[in-house]
Amino acid sequence: MTHYRGERPGKRKEPGTSTDAAGKYQIEAAPASILVFSQVGMKAEERTVGAQRQIDVQLVENDNALMRS
Repeated sequence: MTHYRGERPGKRKEPGTSTDAAGKYQIEAAPASILVFSQVGMKAEERTVGAQRQIDVQLVENDNALMRS
């Protein structure tokens, strides 16, 4: 996950985090922050934090992922 302070572009990229084995994560972010959830082979999802204390995301497969041989 990538964390941007405020709206992109031109905003600073903050340290991200990873999920645990159960897919759970913790991160501190301001309400204007944008969280980018990504994984190889999956489409990235962007979410603005706002007033939410919990953000659940389910990534979908990227049709443009590397072709398998």
